[in-house]
Amino acid sequence: MQEIQDRKIGNRFSLRLKLSVQSMAQRLLCGKGFFGDQNLDRVNVLEKAIFGPYLSRDGLHVDAVSWRREVQGDRGSLAVAQECRSAPGMTFLPAERMSAVTLLRTDVMAESNLPHRDKQASCGLDRSLAAYWINSSHNSYLQGNQLTSSSSTAALRNLLRQGCRVVELDVYDGQKYGIRGPCVLHGGTMTDVVPFQDCLRAIRDAAFETSDAPVIITLENHTKEQGQRQCAALLRSELGDALFVPSVPGLPSKWPSPAELRRRFLLRDKIYEICGEAEENESGLEEGMEQVASPTKTKTRWSRIGALEKLLSRGGGFSPTAGAPHSPLSPQPTSSRMQTLPRSCAVEAQELRKRPSKAKELHDLISIGNMKLLGIEDAGKWMACTSSSISELRLAKMVAKDGLDVLRAYTAVHIVRVFPAGYRLDSSNYDPQDAWEAGCQMVALNYQSSVLFHPHSAWLNAGKFRGNGGCGYVQKPPHLLQHLSDGETGSGELHPMKLAITVLAGDGWEAFRDFDLVGAPDSYVCVEVAGAAADRRVARTSVFTSRARTGSQAQPVWKHRSEFLITDPSLAVLLLVAWDQDVDFDDLLGQYAFPVSELRPGWRRVPLLDSNGGLQDGRPSLLCHFEVLE
Repeated sequence: MQEIQDRKIGNRFSLRLKLSVQSMAQRLLCGKGFFGDQNLDRVNVLEKAIFGPYLSRDGLHVDAVSWRREVQGDRGSLAVAQECRSAPGMTFLPAERMSAVTLLRTDVMAESNLPHRDKQASCGLDRSLAAYWINSSHNSYLQGNQLTSSSSTAALRNLLRQGCRVVELDVYDGQKYGIRGPCVLHGGTMTDVVPFQDCLRAIRDAAFETSDAPVIITLENHTKEQGQRQCAALLRSELGDALFVPSVPGLPSKWPSPAELRRRFLLRDKIYEICGEAEENESGLEEGMEQVASPTKTKTRWSRIGALEKLLSRGGGFSPTAGAPHSPLSPQPTSSRMQTLPRSCAVEAQELRKRPSKAKELHDLISIGNMKLLGIEDAGKWMACTSSSISELRLAKMVAKDGLDVLRAYTAVHIVRVFPAGYRLDSSNYDPQDAWEAGCQMVALNYQSSVLFHPHSAWLNAGKFRGNGGCGYVQKPPHLLQHLSDGETGSGELHPMKLAITVLAGDGWEAFRDFDLVGAPDSYVCVEVAGAAADRRVARTSVFTSRARTGSQAQPVWKHRSEFLITDPSLAVLLLVAWDQDVDFDDLLGQYAFPVSELRPGWRRVPLLDSNGGLQDGRPSLLCHFEVLE
């Protein structure tokens, strides 16, 4: 079976007539319409499958309290029943015997009957920033491809309303482009220009409409010193008191928590020049990793930089206004420490402390300082918290060289942002699963729509961040937060689970009545478990065909059960995708994803969203049963 992420978007009408005529002829000859023998009433089939032994003998009523408690895991039903029984004059509980049709409509088919916990059940945000996966975007201002599309404030508003918490702006001096003040565009391409001030206003207005978790503004800053001063002035004037300003500029010894920074903006930018090196560049088409020095030179340079950063880190700290304040680090004399270093290093350190990479007005606003990531061999010795950006290709090489445990120990303290490779000019995406598995906090994806491929990675990302109430911050599990020390592996303890999923039926298929020129779509569902490399697997139902475009016979029934052994449920995302089988490229009917860690066992309604994550007319959905096997 072709991988979902590789499926191209086909021409819906190419060769469709031929397939539809052949399919109809086959159905007429075989006498097939509604599943199997086609003579059973669909509602009765659903009731028997969903309620089973809880149905009365006449099949009209259900022991609703027992079914809700034992199948749906609704422990509140028993308490309600007992309370009603004890009420004066109450000798029985009417809700104990409900009409099967009513219960199917009110409980199973309710739009609130999602397969995962809702927004009211979010977890805390009181851990360090490094302890979370953060919903992140790449070139957030673009609306389409990376070469010729429009730069737009609408793109920024849309992704923030979708729960994205990290936005990226490429900032240039506007004078070159006929704009007064700094501007935003994808440098070296034909994308158009939008004023930096307009971008800040869009971010300010939309940032907290769906979540009050902090928003991180990542700048890839190409402005000169005067432009940097203008950027700083605009950041202060447009974001006001919501802009978090560290009390002491520099690299902090400890990240604050998202809870301390609710409804605040954090600026992320390069903070110090390190031996003349720039942060890995995203604006060009060349991968920054190709300019990294040879291993021998890197090792020598890295050991020197490690010592220098120890010195630099001693002067910074966070002191947020909201919540319990973080005490800034007390500056310590550096002369004695410099005497223990080679003279060349001491001189360089003094020069670096006097030479931040930005104009002071902008440098003082940076709360997440970026450093070029040359290696992680000595990361455990660093005395400061740093942030770095690497490409997807660089990450793959680091995983192959250093292994997951080393990367997880590094990302337990330091923030790593991963961005798409430079060759992804069509705004396609890499698979985010490897970066999440390595503990990288900011797995930046292209939110732009591609006209060539279905955004499989974006579906997984949306599913990942439906966790924790959809606030945009999902806490990493303990085994991704352990430090490497003498003899430790940082692997932690895993709790595997066996998950059984039954895709029973589809509902609302009238929404797809025009997918084929003749007849309804030939529907099937793919059930995918994403997450740890060992757990990734896809199961597929049979293909349902019907002559009917509307009514009960147009609604598919599959009764397909699959089982998955998931070794790391904390990383797993469950993705269900419905397709219309075609002779060229199968057409997407709908998709939905959510984290396995927030699964609600029982019979659930899985909404089918369109390719971009929007609700569809007619609200099509899947009826599925989820069971955690002992």
